[in-house]
Amino acid sequence: MNVQIFSKIRNFFLKKYILILNDNGLGDYFLVRNYFKYIKQCEKYKNHKVIFLAKPDRIDCLKKFDKKYIDKIIRFNTKLFESNKNHREKKLKQLCKYNITDIINIGVADSKYDSDPFSTITLCKNFPAANKIEHIIEPEDKKSFEKYTHSTKIICTPNKDIYEFERNRLFFEQLLEIEIPKIKLPEIEIKRNKTNNLTVIAPFKRNGTVIWDNEKWGKLLNELLSINSDFNFIILGSKYDVKNAQKIEKEILEKNKIKNLAGKTRSYHLPYIIASAEYLISAETSTVHIASAVGTQTICISNGGF
Repeated sequence: MNVQIFSKIRNFFLKKYILILNDNGLGDYFLVRNYFKYIKQCEKYKNHKVIFLAKPDRIDCLKKFDKKYIDKIIRFNTKLFESNKNHREKKLKQLCKYNITDIINIGVADSKYDSDPFSTITLCKNFPAANKIEHIIEPEDKKSFEKYTHSTKIICTPNKDIYEFERNRLFFEQLLEIEIPKIKLPEIEIKRNKTNNLTVIAPFKRNGTVIWDNEKWGKLLNELLSINSDFNFIILGSKYDVKNAQKIEKEILEKNKIKNLAGKTRSYHLPYIIASAEYLISAETSTVHIASAVGTQTICISNGGF
């Protein structure tokens, strides 16, 4: 019995893990997730297990769309980790159970940023033997960035305007040391049963940010109904957007033409809802990227932020 226990313990510690960080927005996740499947296909990581540190709103999506590529998903709240010492120590203790050989930040970092304690100093101190890999747009001050992040490897992608989805492909090619087929748009593997004249409205950015007046959204929807009375609308939004979504709903003259789902959906519901619609009218937010992945025609109302 003792031999069996020792064997299990030995095998546990012999397993190799890579730890993936992605502290960017939900839309950024949908622009990178198509490359997860290549991690274990490469010689470099074929015998590794994959741990993903996930924001609370990302966990459902990872479980729904990427479970077969990720071995363990660990809930991670950046703000709580930084501000609460007990929480930070508990989280690090949880991670120290694993033989982590590589810590990979798949989000595109700014070469001039002051790195957060988790993705840099704290992790490096707790996993000194692990490779620390960062993704940045080719900087002028690579050495300076390397110093700030304590990175053992920095992967640079071209310092020019390219689609983030393509930039992520270039990053993963360098990371995994393999050739990855180029595809034009992100993909989400779900059924696309379009409902005629259904239009999804996503008026808000993260945490309740409004980039266009509620009255203008109402005026737009009323105008569309005057052109085509068969239109039906769904409003999307988070718990922070409920009040503004209700204000938009009140602006609509034909109340039976609109369904307000603000605060009533989870992140993994969004691809299914958007895939069911013919059109999406959206602010600059994750829904635009999701729509491109499920083949829904989109109009993006920009505030010039990107």
